[in-house]
Parts: sequence; structure tokens; C-alpha cells
Amino acid sequence: MKRKKIAIPGFSEMYGTIPDGSVILLLGEPGSGNDIFALQALYSHALENGKVAYLTADTYPEDIIEEMQAYGWDYNKVKSTWKFIDAYSTRNIKEKVEELITYAREGYWTTIDTITKMRENLSITEIVKITRKLREAAREGGGIHFLVAMKGEVDIKDERKIKRIADGLIEFTPLAEHDVGILRILKMRRRAGNWLTIPYRITQRGIEIETTMHIV
Repeated sequence: MKRKKIAIPGFSEMYGTIPDGSVILLLGEPGSGNDIFALQALYSHALENGKVAYLTADTYPEDIIEEMQAYGWDYNKVKSTWKFIDAYSTRNIKEKVEELITYAREGYWTTIDTITKMRENLSITEIVKITRKLREAAREGGGIHFLVAMKGEVDIKDERKIKRIADGLIEFTPLAEHDVGILRILKMRRRAGNWLTIPYRITQRGIEIETTMHIV
């Protein structure tokens, strides 16, 4: 089985590689950096001429580009291989999701930002169906695929349904008293040694995994 490296500083050193064709749920409070993790991973992939499709359900694509600029990530360098799918300024979200799934089948790395925001317009049954279809497309086309989700935006039963279907689950928890956060990998299908708890920081360059620091 093929494996992929997620180019977040310190991540591969601490956790290794991810099974190719994985759909990973990134769960955290607003401001925890789960969305930055997805954006940074896709940007690094695009810098290596990898194809990327990024669905925005929570804001405009222009806002995502400005977020990239804030961390020094030059969108112009990856523009030729980066596809934005604007699901924020349209009512036809299902059509936009199908577009993303088509890209996933073609080998693009993808992100849905955020899957919980889409719950405002879609039923949990539809969200579950989307997650399953994306997983099928991921197995066909390969790559890494992120579902960004904000804690508290859907009820706990709905959250559990999405957690169950996703291949991977990574939770982000800020610790203000330490000026760091805790990244917990709680699930990763098709891989031994799933669990890991590691500290991380949000720096001017994005997410960085602390490879020497221990939280007590």
C-alpha cells in the first residue's frame, strides 16, 4: 500500500506517513488551527506540483488566499495546480461537492472547509453520504483528503457519525497557559500505531509540531 507524507514541520518525524487515499477529519475549536493544518498541507503539496481542490463553505476563496498570504504562502506559485470551489456564495452546495469528488477521483488532494458549516443546509444523512462518496473517490484517485470540522457546530450524535466514517481523526486543542496546543491523532485506518498526542504551535509560518517539548 502506498503512503503519503504530510509536509507539516515535525509531523512526519513524530507520526510517519499516511495511507494513500485517506479521508481525515480535522476537529477543533475555532482558532485551534485545524483549518490552517489542512491549508498548509495542501499548499506544500501544490508547491511540489501536486494538484489541489479546496472547497470553501465557510468563507470566500479570496479570504482563504489572504489567509495564505498572512503565513507567507504565495498563492501565485501554486495557482496553476490549485482549484477553488466556492460553496459559500451559492445555494447549490451538492453540485459543488460533486465537483470536489470528481477532482478527488482524478488524484487531487482535497479539503472541505468546513463540513460542519454545510450542516446548515444539508441533513446529517446527506453529510454522511458525502463523506462516504469522498472516501470512495479517495480510494480510486489516491491522495489525502481533509474534512475541517468545528466542535460544537453540530450535535454530538451527528459528530460521531462523521467520525465513524472518516479514515482518520485528528483533534486540535489549544492550551493558552502553555502558548501551545495539543494535537491528538485518535484514528487512522490501514495503519498500525494509530494514537499519538503531540504539542504544536501556530507560528508566523503556520503549524509546527513540537518534537522535543512535553506537556505535563
